[in-house]
Amino acid sequence: MSNPESGIRNMVLDTSDVATKALLVCGVVASLLFNLAWLGEGAARANYDPLQHTISSLSLGEHGWMQVASFIITGLLILAFSIGLRRALRPSGSVWGPLLVGLVGVGKIGGGIFVTDPFNGYPPGTRRIPTEHTTHGILHGLFAVLFFIGLPISCFVFARLFARLGERRWAAYSGCSGFAMFALFFLLVFADIARLFGLFQRTTVIIGFAWITLLALHMLKGLATPSENRAKVT
Repeated sequence: MSNPESGIRNMVLDTSDVATKALLVCGVVASLLFNLAWLGEGAARANYDPLQHTISSLSLGEHGWMQVASFIITGLLILAFSIGLRRALRPSGSVWGPLLVGLVGVGKIGGGIFVTDPFNGYPPGTRRIPTEHTTHGILHGLFAVLFFIGLPISCFVFARLFARLGERRWAAYSGCSGFAMFALFFLLVFADIARLFGLFQRTTVIIGFAWITLLALHMLKGLATPSENRAKVT
């Protein structure tokens, strides 16, 4: 095996691979779409408090289809992004990172197909913790785990990959992002923060999608490097 220079730029495909570039761009589009969707829809909803109520609660009500569509389209874009990651990282032999990112996309699609139960006071008059759960609500929660647990694990897997490639800053950033998402998730599950549940959830989502966006841009930057300047792994 050759001893290539460290860095992600030495581990990606040729610049002529337009399809891979397009798939990686899907990661950036997914992040922008999802965050703009919940920002806009949340601001337009009456009696909706983004500091308290979850993003998933926007799937309820007359205009809930908009958030449902956002979940599904975002999930499809993340799936496409995961394929781009696999294609770009094929020379490195990385499989688990792209696979886990793909599962995050599946989680978003499932979260759109199966709508959450009313929760934490939204719609108005709803109990903080439902006494009964529908099948749709249960499945929504299970698919949500693929995002809130799967994405931080993806961060850790990529942190290991970046450490192996000698990209210490990216290894540290990925590791810190994963740790922050895990910490916030367990805070959401176990802490009594009903009035700020939406804020902590949104913070988790922003951290996760920021990592996806920057990872996509980082990979695209690697693809932009002339192929003759990159060593091949044998």
